[in-house]
Amino acid sequence: MHGNRDHPYGTGDRLLQAVANRLRGHFPAPVLLARVGGDEFALLSLVDEGEQSAERFGKAVLGLFATPFSAGADEVMVHASVGLVAGHLRGEDLAEWLRNGSIALGEAKRHGQSQWMVFEPGMADQSMERTRLASELRQALDKDQFLVHYQPVIDLATGRVTGAEALLRWRSPARGMVPPGVFIAMAEESDLILALGDWVMLRATRDIAQQLPQLPGDFGLHVNVSARQLIQSDFVEQVQRTLQASGLPARHLTLELTESVLIEGDAVTHQQLSRLRALGLKIAIDDFGTGYSSLAYLSRLPFDCLKIDQTFVRDLAESSQNAAIVTAVLHMAKGFGVTVVAEGVETEAQARRLLQMGCGSAQGYWFGRPAPLEQMNLAQRSLDGSGQGLK
Repeated sequence: MHGNRDHPYGTGDRLLQAVANRLRGHFPAPVLLARVGGDEFALLSLVDEGEQSAERFGKAVLGLFATPFSAGADEVMVHASVGLVAGHLRGEDLAEWLRNGSIALGEAKRHGQSQWMVFEPGMADQSMERTRLASELRQALDKDQFLVHYQPVIDLATGRVTGAEALLRWRSPARGMVPPGVFIAMAEESDLILALGDWVMLRATRDIAQQLPQLPGDFGLHVNVSARQLIQSDFVEQVQRTLQASGLPARHLTLELTESVLIEGDAVTHQQLSRLRALGLKIAIDDFGTGYSSLAYLSRLPFDCLKIDQTFVRDLAESSQNAAIVTAVLHMAKGFGVTVVAEGVETEAQARRLLQMGCGSAQGYWFGRPAPLEQMNLAQRSLDGSGQGLK
């Protein structure tokens, strides 16, 4: 079991004692309770066999973290993750059980907060592979194995290229091109995402700064920012240093943050966003529509652009529900006075439908797949050179 704490260091010991006391109160002897390190506890209990029994036990543990813990004068919420190992235990198996429980715990944490997971034999192999991949990932930055690809952002009415999103790619000598979905999440689990984020922003801003004399005056470079980056106390200063080092004027940079990151943020997050916009750059809410944010919450956020998630674009022609959602987002964006970019456009029919609905910009495979800068001509008048767009 692992707790994710958010509290001053001075209350840490009292919080651990409070967690232990609550666990002991709910699982009295003969349940064995031990702290195995840091904020991890082990529970050994005699329970009925079967998957339902493990499920009940996991949910029972998580249920104990639904209310705050008292740590001196503080009330602290703790999010727990639970890894379960079921079977018949012999004394010599205890070390292996602890290892397997740790593996299951890691799987639970990867599925988000307040999750439980039962160990399965295949998890051990998966854990070893992730360990190898993580080791290679840590070395990849030093060995210059990363590169940036760019995907154009298009004005739907004219077909003009008005921007590009910078996307990190990993070219491993042993594995070839590693999909971002494989290594980005792993980087976010560690501090490596901070170094990678800084690297991408500096490389991309330098690339676009060099191209700027040939680019339209409203060209925008979009760079993704992780939650780990945003909460760094010196992040705004780091962005400012990057812009100065690259020579890219701030007005040409848009930082993209997912809707979920902004929803889970606090007053400090909002302050960071305001400071970033004060530099002259723009803020975009990425994957919009998947984070369940309220209009009241959005009205308090400082942002300049909404990027409609590809989930709603993919079935736009066939799904009246998705069309209604896109229409609502477009009306809302107009009310907020912000721009809209539709993501994941893969067909001309989707592009034309978005234009008819009043969407200004889009990106996706139909316009162009992510590619190295040298394979693109971001200064072209339009993708086909005509400048006519879809009208």
